[in-house]
Amino acid sequence: MLHFKSLYTSAQHKISGRFDEVQSEWSKFDKGTSWTLRILHCSALEVPPSFVEFHGLQQIEVYNSTIVDWSADSTISSTNHPEMVVLSVVRVNMTDGLLPLGLQSQEFPPGLRQINFCETNLKTLPDDLDSNWPSGAGIYMENNKLTEIPAALAHLRPVYLMARGNPITQLPSELFEGVLSYLTLGGTNLAELPQNVAEPSTALAYLDVTDTDIAFFRSWMEPLVEDMLGVMPLLAAGGTPYCSDLDAIMSGSSSKFTTPFETGQSTLLMNASVENWEYLLQAVDCSPSYGLALFPLEYWDVKYGIHDSEF
Repeated sequence: MLHFKSLYTSAQHKISGRFDEVQSEWSKFDKGTSWTLRILHCSALEVPPSFVEFHGLQQIEVYNSTIVDWSADSTISSTNHPEMVVLSVVRVNMTDGLLPLGLQSQEFPPGLRQINFCETNLKTLPDDLDSNWPSGAGIYMENNKLTEIPAALAHLRPVYLMARGNPITQLPSELFEGVLSYLTLGGTNLAELPQNVAEPSTALAYLDVTDTDIAFFRSWMEPLVEDMLGVMPLLAAGGTPYCSDLDAIMSGSSSKFTTPFETGQSTLLMNASVENWEYLLQAVDCSPSYGLALFPLEYWDVKYGIHDSEF
């Protein structure tokens, strides 16, 4: 199903998304009047070159579809889509789990402020992503197949990055040196944060590591934690070995963290003494996590889901 929306016209087309089908439908109307393009429930999407004629696009939504081909001939670009603000790819499969060439132009629209990839098979991101995507956007990368956050993504200096639910095991130190205000890593395979961060960003107001294997915190985090004392805990760590230890310490069944203290660990966040409990309570929230996605998946499923009455 393809849905094109402008201030003047809208239409729905129930097709699989093959090149000839899409080309046929797109030839029937004035692409210049469309400001939102929704691609819904396409089992074999092939984006034709005529996509570049959508000069007024502000938003693209791809939902519950399989992208077979979105080539460089049909790329999103500042030349052809100068008004683009939001890109959302939700419940989508991509060939080999790779970002389609049409979504990595070196002339990506600089005004793109929101990039959403949620519930996809995306397993890696290009090393030159920072040369293509605009900097300073808000990014959702939730419940995909990423095993690491590449340095290129950190170099984009997103204002927030929601990366819950990926099998991530590695993070670049640069991620904590940008302008991030919120970073969510809950439900990933992380066992530790980067060892060294040269200049931790004081913009970070919230770090979610819930339901990970984090058992200790580094000393470079202390200034960030202290900036948030009395406001809200910087760290959300429910469901981690660290919080299991902290619960045991505060219940009196243990007197120390189970991870042996090593150089580079935080002397404050790893201090189990009674005198330090108030600090720990203000620094770390051990409440259970709120789930595996902040992106409004349920809303999308209700709004765009398949209903028997449609077919």
